[in-house]
Amino acid sequence: MNGKSCNRVANALLLAGALNWGLIGLIGFNFVAAAFGPLARFVYIAVGWAALYRIFANGNRSS
Repeated sequence: MNGKSCNRVANALLLAGALNWGLIGLIGFNFVAAAFGPLARFVYIAVGWAALYRIFANGNRSS
């Protein structure tokens, strides 16, 4: 997977994670847990990976 593809996947996961946290904060509904059930843990891990990827991928750029 090239850098552009990784960025797109990471951005999509971060968006999903942000929307999920927004739902939890606003109405107390955890969409990831409801949609993925026992696989929700893997979604949370993927969102965490995406956050770390974006932090370090952006940190390596000079501008």
